[in-house]
Amino acid sequence: MPNFYSPPENRQGEIIWLRGSEAHHMCRVLRKRPGEKVVVVDGEGNEFTCVIDRCEARKAEVKVLSVRRKPKEPVSRVTLAVAIPKGERMDRLIEKATELGVYRIIPIICERSNVKGVGKQKSARWKRIALSAIKQCERSLLPRIEETRTLVQLEKDLKSYQWGVAGWELSKRRVTQNLFPREPVGDVIVIVGPEGGLTEQEVKRLGHSGVLDVWLGERKLRVETAAIVLVSLVLNYYGDL
Repeated sequence: MPNFYSPPENRQGEIIWLRGSEAHHMCRVLRKRPGEKVVVVDGEGNEFTCVIDRCEARKAEVKVLSVRRKPKEPVSRVTLAVAIPKGERMDRLIEKATELGVYRIIPIICERSNVKGVGKQKSARWKRIALSAIKQCERSLLPRIEETRTLVQLEKDLKSYQWGVAGWELSKRRVTQNLFPREPVGDVIVIVGPEGGLTEQEVKRLGHSGVLDVWLGERKLRVETAAIVLVSLVLNYYGDL
């Protein structure tokens, strides 16, 4: 059963409205009809099993039959803070990180970053990619794509996370079971720098904030590969993959 998206403001009691492209996809592309059951998510962790009452090209109306809270969502809220790679590679990164189950994505600018900022159009595209990804992998929570910030700006917020890890090619710390807290933690941050790597000074500052640097192996990884590897290791350790 395919998932559809409708934000919380489009729900009133047991009635949910789907508008624009979501209504078009349901009613014209998939040719759904009144009386059929569909699943609707609101991006805030609610999954509704619904029956279609009305289905038109630009607006559909469904009635809620049942609701589940945060199905298929990890227990740990993993934030991925990642240096923006060149070209369209950030698009793929956001898609795959969303599929894995990240809670938030923060594009960051580091000392060795090649990409120093993004425009509103690119930010809007990233949000559309995340939305498409949660529908494809049947998640109920839409990851927040934050505004781009520098690593220095990010450091001011690190104390709000219970645990954090950063990939660094010069680290002497390997990814082993001893790396992780024994008990599941609520808020985790995973940091991945640019392909030029984090500077030693950046790593020191992260360490002062409690973020552990880790080595990801002999082979040099692209930004998007390192990000997916590190997120996967964290989620897998806590049984959330």
